[in-house]
Amino acid sequence: MRTNSYLLAFTISTLVTASPFVSASTIKTYQDISTSSHFSVAVTTDGKLYGWGNNSTSNAKFGTEGMDENAYSTPTLLAEELDIVWQKAYANQGGVLSLTDDGKLLSWGLNHTCQTGQGEEDTSLTLLPAVLDIDSDSAFVEVTGSYTDSYLVKAESNFALTSSGELWAWGYNNNGQLGDGAQDQQCAPIKITTEQSFTSVSSSYTHTLAIDDAGEIWGWGGNYYSQYSSEEGSNTPLNTATGKQWVKVAAGSQFSFAIDAQGALYVRGYDSNSMSGVSGYPRYEDWTQIDGTQTWVDIKIGARHVIALDSEGNIWSWGENSSGQLGFTDLYEKITSPTLIESNHKWQSIEAHGSNSSFALREDNTGAGERTQIMC
Repeated sequence: MRTNSYLLAFTISTLVTASPFVSASTIKTYQDISTSSHFSVAVTTDGKLYGWGNNSTSNAKFGTEGMDENAYSTPTLLAEELDIVWQKAYANQGGVLSLTDDGKLLSWGLNHTCQTGQGEEDTSLTLLPAVLDIDSDSAFVEVTGSYTDSYLVKAESNFALTSSGELWAWGYNNNGQLGDGAQDQQCAPIKITTEQSFTSVSSSYTHTLAIDDAGEIWGWGGNYYSQYSSEEGSNTPLNTATGKQWVKVAAGSQFSFAIDAQGALYVRGYDSNSMSGVSGYPRYEDWTQIDGTQTWVDIKIGARHVIALDSEGNIWSWGENSSGQLGFTDLYEKITSPTLIESNHKWQSIEAHGSNSSFALREDNTGAGERTQIMC
């Protein structure tokens, strides 16, 4: 049985020894956490926003006035002067998208592919959180963006869901991944015209997946490896999985995962990095079940690894482990099938979006990182 007593916490300039599931704080409790290749953000149960990692002049991720080039090794309170009660936050490769407790959507950071959604097509920085101007009668309840498997790729496509199931999108669109029927970059949020009411969405820099209120999967964007359809791809939402009730989707660059209502895990597309949970380099042109031994409730894709949560509150991982992101001491070992990370805790949520880090929240909402995120 694999052990996970110690990991290497990786930075650009140093290596720091850390234990797995290191608490991000011994005082704060979190309700939401998000990570990218350079930094992380989290929202506490009392609505405060914290960040840690890199805050260089090229990213300005922490919404601070002026150019703060420090790297923060521990959670640091952000935008306190704005007196905002935060609900969720999403860390993309160049900035932050966030939701307030009253359903407003804010952004700040880089804008090289219009990822702030502020309506301006320029590369200037938005240093402080700014409300996005969106003509919707419903409050926003979810925000996310495109997974990318490299910190060098900053092609951000962003999405937000309202309480009524409206899907809004903006940013990079070279593969039609925004779902508006075109391939033009969008600098302001646009409503994706469809009769469906969506409940969740996941995007990579090639394609996007969403689940509607009937539990069916829709996909659009690049489909070169049958990531969502065995037919040609589409620049508008295409129904790709009927006959089942689906509860979770996760879009990778060349492949996709989905979990059905019974907790079965499915994959489709091409696996070039041992991330499908099956050994070798398979290509699946339809949804194919893998690992029928567990009942799954969530799955997240990192830069070169995958973590999944089962119904018992256990975390499983597979893929590359060069930075200890799988939660095991065997660095540089590639694991090709779901492998349990032993822990005395039960976990309620996981996060590994496009980074070489993995985070989890315990049932008592205490943040824990398998790899301390200290980028400098």
